[in-house]
Amino acid sequence: MSVKRDYGNFSKASPKIMAALVAPLGYTDLGRGFFGRPKDGWVEGFFLQQTQYGDGSFCINIGIAVPALYERWLTPAESPSALLLSARLSSSGVDGGDCWLPAADKTELAHSLAQVASWLPLVEPWFAQFRTRADVAQEYRRRSHLVEPGRNAWAVQIAAANYGFLLAEAGVHAEARTWLQEAERLMSLPVYFGPGAAGMRHDKVKGARLQKPTQDELRQLQAVRSSLQALGAI
Repeated sequence: MSVKRDYGNFSKASPKIMAALVAPLGYTDLGRGFFGRPKDGWVEGFFLQQTQYGDGSFCINIGIAVPALYERWLTPAESPSALLLSARLSSSGVDGGDCWLPAADKTELAHSLAQVASWLPLVEPWFAQFRTRADVAQEYRRRSHLVEPGRNAWAVQIAAANYGFLLAEAGVHAEARTWLQEAERLMSLPVYFGPGAAGMRHDKVKGARLQKPTQDELRQLQAVRSSLQALGAI
């Protein structure tokens, strides 16, 4: 059985301790537990993820956030804290597996945060691969496993839209239109739940129930169409 986490003490103490440790590396506290360094169109940084089991331990997520996507999704945010590209950080570097550091009290937390700061230089080669906005877009596509437009499954509609948005931010407008049209196609598919074991499908069969789009789904479709219109595709 999981134990309720003490987010209050952790969220108050960790930024105060961490800020001084990472300032020499150029990171600043951008809010909501995210420490970042602004780049040209994105933010590279990290945040601490506390365990669900109540012992205070945490791991480190490093990655790339793209604040412009909030605007494109019509959901502006105060802090660029959502990592579009992410990996775990440990003493082995990036993607070396999960590493949970102890933080049962403030002394233990301070020691663990000092360890995190000592590992951050290991991230520099990973961040160095992103020189342009197009680099960010292409790494996102690689990680999202998108296939050619017209062949993607309904489930990847958000990934298709994000990729289209990233291409638009990178100035690759023709390809951005193609991928946003793919996202619009996927988002516009009717969703039916068939009888028995038929499950979700996009063609109507006897006994299938048409699902009404949620407000979030309608907003997402509106966001895609808004960017398409800005690109002159509507």
